[in-house]
Amino acid sequence: MSVLIIGPARVGATSLATNLSEMLNILLVNEPYNYRNKPKKLWTEYPLNIRENIVCKMGVLQLPFNYKKGYFSFIAEFQQTFEHTIFLTRTNKKEHLESRINLGIQISTPGKNAHSPWYIDDIKDREDFYTYDKNLRQDIETINKLSIDFNIPLVAYEDLYGANRIKSLNIIESWGLGIDSNELNNRLHPRYKYRQTGIRPRI
Repeated sequence: MSVLIIGPARVGATSLATNLSEMLNILLVNEPYNYRNKPKKLWTEYPLNIRENIVCKMGVLQLPFNYKKGYFSFIAEFQQTFEHTIFLTRTNKKEHLESRINLGIQISTPGKNAHSPWYIDDIKDREDFYTYDKNLRQDIETINKLSIDFNIPLVAYEDLYGANRIKSLNIIESWGLGIDSNELNNRLHPRYKYRQTGIRPRI
């Protein structure tokens, strides 16, 4: 079994990939071609040595340093080595940008965990991070093009992690992964979202 998951930051790709890896009992390969803050000697070359029994999660526009024919040509080749491909997106652009801003703050702040609960106040008065809007729009345009080019439907974060659990279950079942769809649906329940609502608990 091999599954490729591609999406912009903050569309639930990490959670989905982690849970699929655990349920299928196969290796998780997380963003092999993301070279941010990674010494060049540790950069992963294309192609991957592991071709079977993996879940591979990729961010949008991540391209191997040794691939010279461009991003869309790379995905066309890379995607063919997987049995299943899932493209993720978000439909609520305002909340997506807010989540992306929070991610930027978390990964740039020592001691912060990018996969931890957060509140809207965490991004208050951080206009410096609104520069992510341009990059986020580029990511969305790219994933939209991938969906069209490969005739693979986009799965919206709001549908997979939203309150309508029947809708999310139908999406999971449509993938045909041979897993317990109800269990995965429960694992992706909105109660596990990083973004918290209401009043922040006092410490």
